[in-house]
Amino acid sequence: MKNRIAIALLIALLLSLALAGTAFGISVCSLVNFSTTTGMPGAVVDVYGEAINGAGISFTWDGASLGSTTAGSGGNYSFVFNVPADAAVGNHTVMVTIDYEGIEECPTTFVVEADAIAPADVTPTDTAALPVTLPSTGIMMLPAGALIAAGAGLLAVRRRQG
Repeated sequence: MKNRIAIALLIALLLSLALAGTAFGISVCSLVNFSTTTGMPGAVVDVYGEAINGAGISFTWDGASLGSTTAGSGGNYSFVFNVPADAAVGNHTVMVTIDYEGIEECPTTFVVEADAIAPADVTPTDTAALPVTLPSTGIMMLPAGALIAAGAGLLAVRRRQG
């Protein structure tokens, strides 16, 4: 009887960790999305995401205000801006600032490109030499570790019974 209670508690713990696991380590910044992060001056960019219903969200380009919006019901927001016409070629910072019970700043690098190169001027490059990196999420490490530990505990309990 004790073993069944222990197993039931362990299963309940596993379920609660699995359900809560998606909430660990999620930042509001991870919910900010850009339609593009490269383009020429004048390009249209849509910034969208999720925050908390009623959160104030402001946008800047290299510190200059682009405008602001408020997260609607469900926390969804969208903001459209044009890359400044006088933006120099290279890297620029678009800052999304979310203000709700504290301020969270979410910087994103936007690359302004030169005018498109004519197809005759394009020279092929060896893309196999380019490094491939995947984003590091790390969000599910704690719940995954707890699930492994719980599984090992279940095995130990089963072996004692047998």
